[in-house]
Amino acid sequence: YANTRARFLKQPDIPFDEYSKIYPHIEQMNASSIGLSTISTLSNFVHLKWLDVSENALTEFDLSVWNLIMNQSLLHLNCAHNALSNLSHLSQHIYLEVLDLSHNKLTDICALQSLQCLKSLNLAHNQIVDLSALHGIHIAELNVAHNQVECIDVIFGKTIKILNASHNRISNLECTRKFEQLTRFNIAYNQIEDIEQLRHLKSLQWLQYLDVSGNFTQQYADHNHNTAATQLESDIVWMLPGLEVLNGQELTTAMKIAAQCKHGAFDAELASIRRECLERHDDKDNEQLDMRNKKAFWFRIVEHGFLICWERFIDRVQCLSVTSIDLTRMRIGSAGVHALSDVIEQCPNLITLRLPGCLSTHRWSDTSTHAWPLQRLCESLLVRDSVQVLDLSACGITDVQCSAIATLVAQSTRLHTLRLSHNQIGKDTGTATSCSAAGGNGIATLMTAVSHSRTLTHLYIDHNEIDGMGVFYVGKCLQSPQCGLQCLDISYNPLFSNGSGCAELCKALKLDMNRCLIELYMSHCARHECDTILMEQFFHCLKHNQTLQVVDVSGTTLMPNVDAVGYLCTALEHTHTSNIQCCNLQKICMSDELLHSLLAVLKKRTDLVELGLDIQSPINVPHILSQLSECTSLQRLYLTNVGQQRVSPKQRAQQMCLPSDTMMKSMLGRLAVMHLNTLCISATLMCNILQAICDGNTCLTNLGIANSELNAKCLRALSILCDNTPLAQLNMSGCCIDDEDDDDDENGGGLMALFASKAVLQSLRVLDLSNLTFNKYSMAMPVFVQPDRFDCNDTSRPEFTLNMSALPIQTTHVASFLAGVSRLGVTNLIMDDFVVVVNDDDDED
Repeated sequence: YANTRARFLKQPDIPFDEYSKIYPHIEQMNASSIGLSTISTLSNFVHLKWLDVSENALTEFDLSVWNLIMNQSLLHLNCAHNALSNLSHLSQHIYLEVLDLSHNKLTDICALQSLQCLKSLNLAHNQIVDLSALHGIHIAELNVAHNQVECIDVIFGKTIKILNASHNRISNLECTRKFEQLTRFNIAYNQIEDIEQLRHLKSLQWLQYLDVSGNFTQQYADHNHNTAATQLESDIVWMLPGLEVLNGQELTTAMKIAAQCKHGAFDAELASIRRECLERHDDKDNEQLDMRNKKAFWFRIVEHGFLICWERFIDRVQCLSVTSIDLTRMRIGSAGVHALSDVIEQCPNLITLRLPGCLSTHRWSDTSTHAWPLQRLCESLLVRDSVQVLDLSACGITDVQCSAIATLVAQSTRLHTLRLSHNQIGKDTGTATSCSAAGGNGIATLMTAVSHSRTLTHLYIDHNEIDGMGVFYVGKCLQSPQCGLQCLDISYNPLFSNGSGCAELCKALKLDMNRCLIELYMSHCARHECDTILMEQFFHCLKHNQTLQVVDVSGTTLMPNVDAVGYLCTALEHTHTSNIQCCNLQKICMSDELLHSLLAVLKKRTDLVELGLDIQSPINVPHILSQLSECTSLQRLYLTNVGQQRVSPKQRAQQMCLPSDTMMKSMLGRLAVMHLNTLCISATLMCNILQAICDGNTCLTNLGIANSELNAKCLRALSILCDNTPLAQLNMSGCCIDDEDDDDDENGGGLMALFASKAVLQSLRVLDLSNLTFNKYSMAMPVFVQPDRFDCNDTSRPEFTLNMSALPIQTTHVASFLAGVSRLGVTNLIMDDFVVVVNDDDDED
């Protein structure tokens, strides 16, 4: 037996030590309320970890550990409601974590000094005056209520989280400044007279529960009982605005606002609003505009964000002509939603509304448990019914708010694109709480509306915690004949956990079930090896689908199930049925054998326009480029190395050169986008690839070579590439530049040639040089030493973003660096973690 209740075992003729022989492995024992006067016989239970001897007649704790055979493993002990006054043997149980000694006759607790493992201690209802025995013990929960304690400064401040010191003689709270983790503090009915003592609690950022009842009686003696309680509450809330519960009462938003108003926190702003109202109506004597006593008006303004800028926002928007509103990452709060809704109702031509990151529970006026801000917004959008693109990403939307969005989707006659990324729509799908809160779970409500929408074609619900039960409703939606979705993004959701709803999605992809869906993004959804069987089913359905053109399954787990990759190859082989033109297979681990099988299939897809692929190993890069040379329509190529696997020196020598393949160079010459980020390939191979692109490419607009090894030849090839192509984006972040062999280092070398290229001076919109490292130069960007060598004369380029984060530059080059940035026409300069290095020979600070 692992546990027992002593009252059922104890018989007059059988002592406890006999039970220890009959049941030697007992770990838990409840011996409460059985009239025990001693527990010394329990020491033979050598495996005992949990013991309850409460409500007995114990006067002394005599459970000793006098040799190694006796019990030393006691972790949980309850001795409450006894008559204990002597704890001498308790000090031997050094592994105790939870101890209850409440309702006894204790005056001395020195025996607790050795209990350094204590996490929870209850000493309530004793006669304790001194707590010094607790010094240095890392207690998290402590109850010393109803004692005679005068000081609590011996409590270890870095670990205490819950402290009940009510009904004692404490008068000073200065020591509480060190209670960094404190969340609940009960100091009721002590001898604290000055409310200023509570200012010591202002630094406790986690404090949520506070009870100070029965204190400050003299300070508020001039008020009657009700007035004194209200004034005390107001003063404390003003002093500690982070509290959630005060004296057992939950603090509402209105109570916090009342406290702030009573202390004049909003006087200047409210007076400003009132003046504007009076000036607008030009009637300062109008009694209806005197809102000083209308608390409901002030509460509404303050509670919902209350910034006068929103009134000005409404006044300044050209409602009749505006077609787009973008408030990305502005935490507008409920006040902003209210003002924005008023604006939207007056905009007949509004087409695009972008509000990603605007609603957030970080604001105390916003909450994820009420739907009214989104409901107000959705109602305003239906007034004119003109919006075609709506972005509500990262707005903290849960299933509670989905009903308002679903109503908008179902009733709108213009909305064709809806972004709900990075929310929590699928969280708790199917739970009783979810269903009762919204009349059905959120994802089901939303997808039902989507299936009946007459206009919605693009839906983005990635990063929404949609599981197997949630994707069930997605599949049912796609099976509906009325569903007109052409693009669906469900990436970064655990689609294969908590149910097999993905089978409905696979069913929808089969022939004659869905003829509208063109783009499907479900990357990083299969996260575990057990999910590969369902991925196998998904790939099996692809061979029957004739409408899908874009498929993204990057980041999924396919190993060790080789059949999943086999079914993918089979689906891509069906060129007579499969119309896939863009296939993203990045960050997918597979063996070299499976990779070669996949390449043998991909090279036959002459209609392939975009491909993302994981190289598995740098040594495979030449073979991959050679095999893809037959893809005559390929325009965008993304290569990754998910394991960031590096190769031995011998293998590096083998992968240095590309095969002299005319078709491969022709393929590279057609690329408009090429990403070779973090491939861990040698600088020589990178140089060969760049030179091959230079030979015939005149259309490359986006190149990524982040975290690559670059030598002087690479930089020369890159500068030639930038002269011959209309490059708009170049990502070199994290590159390691080996410039030891640069024969033109006095003039800036290959990097200077790059900055003097046509692309940098004219066509580039984004250049990322963050986290660059150099072997030779001690400072970054030596090209800026001679800024007059390049000048940007192209006025047609609307903007140029230069990212130089985490790059060091010497103090003597700061001026020339700024001059170079100016000459390049940089409009957006990113310098996070930028470091200015003081020269060794510089005498100045």
